[in-house]
This record gives sequence, C-alpha cells and structure tokens, in this order.
Amino acid sequence: MKNKILALSFALLAFSSSQALAVTFDGEEPVVVDGQVDAYADLDWKNLIVTGANAFIFSHSQSMARTADYWNITLQPTWVQQTTYNPPILPAPAPAAPNSVAQSIVLSDGNEAAKATGETEATSIVSRSTVQLLSGSYGAYSAEARAMQGQTYFLASGATATFIIPYELFVNVSDNNRDNAEDSYTRAWSWLRLWTGGSDWSQIADTYSAATSGDGSLSIRYTAVADSYLLFEAGADTRVALLNPVPVPPSVLMLLTGCTSLFFLKRRKG
Repeated sequence: MKNKILALSFALLAFSSSQALAVTFDGEEPVVVDGQVDAYADLDWKNLIVTGANAFIFSHSQSMARTADYWNITLQPTWVQQTTYNPPILPAPAPAAPNSVAQSIVLSDGNEAAKATGETEATSIVSRSTVQLLSGSYGAYSAEARAMQGQTYFLASGATATFIIPYELFVNVSDNNRDNAEDSYTRAWSWLRLWTGGSDWSQIADTYSAATSGDGSLSIRYTAVADSYLLFEAGADTRVALLNPVPVPPSVLMLLTGCTSLFFLKRRKG
C-alpha cells in the first residue's frame, strides 16, 4: 500500500512539474474591464458666494497628480504638479483666474490602468482619479489627484465676511467577478487665512465635506477688523486603489500536494 501511495505521489509530482513548465501566454491583449474605481470631486467656483468682502486679486492655483502600479499611493513620492502664483497683496487690478493642469498615467499593455487628473480654471476646481484592471490581468494600481485655488479679499471696514462654495462628489466602483479589493476617497475643503504682515498668512478657519459622495456646499464666516486682507482657498482631493491578486495556478497546487505527500510518507517511514 505504501508503494502504491509513493508511486502515486511521484506520478503527481512529475505531472504537476510538467504542467508548470508548460504554462504559456497566448499574447492576446485583454479588452474587457474586470474592475474599475472612479472618484470625482468638483467645486463650483463660478457660483462662489462672498458677502462682506471685496475681491482683491487671485493668489494662486495648483494641481497635482500621481499614479502607481501598487496599492499604497502614499509610497509614491513624485507628483506631477503645476502651480500658478500671483503675489497676494498688490495694488493692481484683479487678473483672470489662473489655470493649472496636472495629469499622471500608468499604462498596462498600452491601456490606461491608472489615471489621475487635477485641474483648475475660472469656473471650477476638479479632481479625478481612476484605476481599472482589464479582464485577465492581475496586480494593483492606485491614483491620487488634488486641485485648489485661492483668492484674496479686502475688508475696508470691520464686518463679517461669508464664503459659500458648492461641491459635487462622486464615487463609482465596479467589480464584474467580485474578486477585487477596492479603496476610494473624495473630499472637498475650504480654508480662510488672515494676512498678518509681510508674506505671512495665518489660518483662521476651515471646513470639510462630511460625506464622500453627493452634493453640498462649504461655508465659512469670519468677523474681521477694518483694513483686513483675507485669503479664501478651496480644493478637491480624490484617491483610489484597486487590487486583484495573482491566482495560484492549479499546477502549483498539485505540485505542493505531491511534495506534502512525500514529506509525510518519509516521516512515517522514519
């Protein structure tokens, strides 16, 4: 009986080894998306409502994006970044809102596996991050995007300034085979800073979106003394990740089974 089991184990070991060596790829590019995570955040700058303060000059606009072919995007130190900056306190007419665009892409077999885009313009602040796995592909991808811009305001007399900006957040997750791990994050935020002299701005208020999906608005109120300069900033953040682990081939499982059988037979014989 032991000889039969031993012979069967050797046969299983030889078969699994030959199968493992016989694994080949047909070279065909997959075209069907197996899983996707898409995160989108938009602040409606054109509908920003400001009361109690007068617009002075646009301060800065910044977009950032990064992607990676692994799960944790925070391990990626390199950002694609564009910043447009204007000195915040100048006795000059207010210019048009500066634009900034940043985009990062990871390709897999010529297809976009991860893509992050941050963009600002006169009417909106947009952040979008997308990752996808094509049918038959495995591994992990992640993406992150940020976009923000700010504007300075002047208060000639002591008053309460109010800033209200609408936002929209959206997350879509699809997993056709229900075999992926997904992660997503969206956020809209706004800050208010007070000029304290020179190039110094002190943050005095902030607010963040409570939900990760849906519509809403951010609101900040602040009572300032006369002849104050305020810097209102708003931004959008998105981050996504997708993982489909490489499956263990059946031939490897058979090989492990054969090795395990030989191990226990050897121990029993000893």
